[in-house]
Amino acid sequence: YGPQVNSLNAIVIEKARQPALLGPDRVKLTYAAASNPADPVAADSINSTSQNWPAGKSLLESAVQKGDYFETWQRPPQPNIELMEGFVSYSLITSIGMNPGLPDEGYRSPLINADQGRYMPGIADPYRANAAQPFSEYDADRAWFSAAMLPVTDVDDRGKVNPFPLFRIQALDATDNTPKAATDAVLTASRDLHCRECHAKGGIAADPSIQWTGGGHNHGGSANHQPDFVDPASSSLFDQEYAALKNVGVLHDHYWGLGIVSHIDTGVGDGFQVMADGPFGCFDCHPSAFRSLPFKNNTIGKTVHGGIPNYRNDNSGAIHQFHGLLQYNADKTGILRDDTGRFLRWDITQGDNPNSLFPVKDANGNPLPMEQNCLRCHGGQREQSYRDRMYTAGVTCYQCHGDMLAVGASYPKSLLNADGNSFREPWLDQPDCGSCHVGSGNVTGPEYSSAGVRKLAFDAADPSATPLIADLSNPDRSRFAVIPTAPIEVESVVQNYSGIGPILQKQAVMSPQFRLGKDRHGDLPCAACHGAAHAVWPNRDPSANDNVTALQLQGHSGHVAECGVCHTADAFAKLEDLDE
Repeated sequence: YGPQVNSLNAIVIEKARQPALLGPDRVKLTYAAASNPADPVAADSINSTSQNWPAGKSLLESAVQKGDYFETWQRPPQPNIELMEGFVSYSLITSIGMNPGLPDEGYRSPLINADQGRYMPGIADPYRANAAQPFSEYDADRAWFSAAMLPVTDVDDRGKVNPFPLFRIQALDATDNTPKAATDAVLTASRDLHCRECHAKGGIAADPSIQWTGGGHNHGGSANHQPDFVDPASSSLFDQEYAALKNVGVLHDHYWGLGIVSHIDTGVGDGFQVMADGPFGCFDCHPSAFRSLPFKNNTIGKTVHGGIPNYRNDNSGAIHQFHGLLQYNADKTGILRDDTGRFLRWDITQGDNPNSLFPVKDANGNPLPMEQNCLRCHGGQREQSYRDRMYTAGVTCYQCHGDMLAVGASYPKSLLNADGNSFREPWLDQPDCGSCHVGSGNVTGPEYSSAGVRKLAFDAADPSATPLIADLSNPDRSRFAVIPTAPIEVESVVQNYSGIGPILQKQAVMSPQFRLGKDRHGDLPCAACHGAAHAVWPNRDPSANDNVTALQLQGHSGHVAECGVCHTADAFAKLEDLDE
């Protein structure tokens, strides 16, 4: 358990008749923890550090439990075992690139920062300091400043759960450090995990009473071998979730003989010499564009056996596709299995999975509540990661992203990329505003929930749920169109259990994305006026931290719509004087 690494992006506008975006030659930006007197969690809720309190205590020993992200795994002592020179004791921080020597630090990468990452404001003196930290990068192509991959938790400095911590972004004169402006913004941090609901010992994915035959990869195919599921070390939520994740490793070992659990418990090495041990993340074997893009490179999941590459599926594809192929019978057998006890994968050539563990629509095609599908795993049961005006309007995850098999890149896309690639790339192939908002109140029909707003961001008959791309030449659609960004070069692995793959795809993704899109109005990022994806303003709770930014800028919640936020009072006195 630990922080959700996230990034702050900010633009600086010089208010004028014709406002200008300012760069590092004029200003420099800092961020510090902030609070909202009307915060529904508490008026003094502030999040300046991701270290536990008292300082130096482990997660379970702490009074304020931020996480175990920075703890070093301590291997249990074993007789007759020697550590190899350069032995590494893994924890999640070493697995994904955090620095165990500098707690409260973001991802390490010289490609992002000149130093080792971005720090929480309390790094110098946790729970006492709130020192403003500099933004680490200026993206000249997008004209915004970035503080990349901050390790922020959903627990504030008083131990209260608050997944919507505020940070104060301040612009300083680049020459003399004179404060010029400041705005508060939310940096969402959720760890609302639920693997334990299925993978806790005794759950449908870790039931010792089931004959788990059809595995035994390293056991001579013995039908008598059963997975050794583990119980949590304590009743704490942290230990329950860790035991569930360890049980995922148990199944990997049972079916594929990967040795994940033995690596955690006893280490791996040469003979009796251990070179590495401890827990590690799914990213080690199933990389993701989410991890790779901040580093401006991509490391695919690949091993080589006898000179032949063996590719492992992308993280999103591995999780969404695998779980989407499982079949569930609540009245009889739980997970459907064949005669050997191995789970039966649904044949995607037969259409929708009628026994999905995560059904997204009813028999009439109407969206089902998200508690029956996406929120069984993603944040939303305790912490509302998705909470914006579309959530308020009742729009579900499925209506934008499709079902589990679509998200898992199980089907070729209906619209090919510019480079001809045919499979969806996680984090990049996403709908844009123009996928649903056509911009004209005269457009109606059964596929529209209201005039000019589609019910789905894709064609209902398209199993890949490829987003409909707004046609910039069509006046009815261009109002909400997100202008496509430059190609993003990525590599990933697609594996389809119905016969496709593993395929290594190298593609230049051209899909428009809200988080990277810009408006034609002043070259402003869409999020600058509308808020972040999944948190588009306004939040339905008037006191919510999400509304603070708009309240500070224009005096009321909702998207930034007041011209006076950027323009001076004389801006529209003589329209003919303004340039096109």
